[in-house]
Amino acid sequence: MESINKFVQMIESASRIAAENFSNADSIAKAESAKDSLVNDLQHDSYIKVPFVGDFSAGKSSLINSYMGVDLLPTDVAPQTAVSYELYYSKNEKLDVYHNGSLKLSTSLGEIANLDVVPGDIVKVFIDNDPVRKLNEANIVIVDMPGIDSGIEAHNNAIMNYIAEGTHFIIVMECTTGSFRNSSISFIQEIKKYGLSLSVLLSKADKLPEQELNNNKSFIEAQAKSIIDESVTVGVTSAAENFHSDLDKVLASINANEYIDKKYKARVQAYIENIISELRLQMKLLLSDTDNLSKQIEQIKAEKASAMVSLEEKSKEAQDVSMSADDILNDVRDALLSKADYLANIIFSSKNDQKILTDEIMHIIRPVLIESFKREIGEYQETIGTSIVNFSVKVDAIINDSDNVLYQGAQEIYNKVFDTATVEGLVKTGFDKLTDMLSNYKAFSVLLTSLGRVLGPVLVIAVNFVPDLIRAIFGKSDQKKKDEIAAKLTGEAIPKIVESLRNDVEKMLTEQRTEAMAKMQELLNEESKKYDDNINEMINRQKENAQEREAKIKSLSAQVEILESSLTSL
Repeated sequence: MESINKFVQMIESASRIAAENFSNADSIAKAESAKDSLVNDLQHDSYIKVPFVGDFSAGKSSLINSYMGVDLLPTDVAPQTAVSYELYYSKNEKLDVYHNGSLKLSTSLGEIANLDVVPGDIVKVFIDNDPVRKLNEANIVIVDMPGIDSGIEAHNNAIMNYIAEGTHFIIVMECTTGSFRNSSISFIQEIKKYGLSLSVLLSKADKLPEQELNNNKSFIEAQAKSIIDESVTVGVTSAAENFHSDLDKVLASINANEYIDKKYKARVQAYIENIISELRLQMKLLLSDTDNLSKQIEQIKAEKASAMVSLEEKSKEAQDVSMSADDILNDVRDALLSKADYLANIIFSSKNDQKILTDEIMHIIRPVLIESFKREIGEYQETIGTSIVNFSVKVDAIINDSDNVLYQGAQEIYNKVFDTATVEGLVKTGFDKLTDMLSNYKAFSVLLTSLGRVLGPVLVIAVNFVPDLIRAIFGKSDQKKKDEIAAKLTGEAIPKIVESLRNDVEKMLTEQRTEAMAKMQELLNEESKKYDDNINEMINRQKENAQEREAKIKSLSAQVEILESSLTSL
């Protein structure tokens, strides 16, 4: 994979520069550890997931089995055992079952039909299969998903598992259907809100004459262009006849390099910039008055203590958790109220089918919750993060030591190496990377893991509400029924649904803020230690003369130029 190889080479090169030029063992060890972690992620967690979704009758599992050329995936799964199957190539064939992100079972491939699984589990299927191998080599993993109509718990968990991934969804629908069902349309509309891409495949093409198949395809293609976008791909397949050319085209069109760039570019850039920052620090210290080095350590310790206090103070200044929860719940309320007439029509038309209503409510609530949580935790991180930025600026001033006569004797070197705008830009860039990583990686994964408990009460309220509502409107005209349903939704059901979320929303906000604070404190400790270690190393090298220092600075400056040049190729 082009992007992966490029990133790994850049990381390895930067790591070598750190190992050869960093002045203390702890910094070298940290750079090596960060390199190992990032390279490992690039090599083992860089697949773009391609879930196959659709109704139970759509033939997703049969299509994937046919594509692989082996009858492996279960095709008669009951909703209560519907899980996701991810396909990986391996000579060592096995099944790994994950529950809530933890491995709970590893067994042989032959046990796939007998697994003890619950909705939300992920089964990683490792198989010695050539089509799977070729897809994995293109950094693609196909996923057999529970049916859109498999029941709210299975479907909800499945969506939560994959919206945080680099994902391209393939909607599989039986060619005889003729048009998108409401369940598929709602699913597509939600997926689009996450910024994820989709394609459409019509399965069981062997069941229709060619002309009728073409007519159905043309109609569905027109629908897809309207619902998804003008560039959407719509193809036909047949598991029975092993006809997969359109599926091959869809898979070949997926740009895994683009996904890798999006997922890892910022992390690679941050890794290199951190090494540049430490090399610059060493150059500054080489120009420092050695008599002041011990004083600088004490000054930095004082600034660290002050920054720790500031973190706590900024946290208290941030919007109260209950008010942040109000903002989130207001977003949910507004989204539901805007869809009240639509939901009323669903209740009226579905004739007491609570599942249809709960599905639609989930499609409305999920993306609103996700975006609202990301906004609120991002605002909190930005508030407390100013303490880190202020610490960096103050420490930079301590290290610069502008009255130092050594600076005045080496202005040419200093001006070349330490452009103020560049240094300040690096501080801000580093902070931006920090907040982006916290809000979009860690906090987002915590959010998705926890959303199940938040959405649970919604299901109870919706399921209990529908029968009473249907009885209340008995005997009235159709329009009167719809109007009354909408009024009861607006006045009774939606307020109950929104309020049922409050406790868990506040709990999740508190958890995320605690996580963000811990990360900020960890960063502050690491930055302070980096300065201390480097200054102590310079104290040990006080006997070096001016010429030796100047030669070392020039050498470090050359390494910085190499690293900065590599950043331009990102």
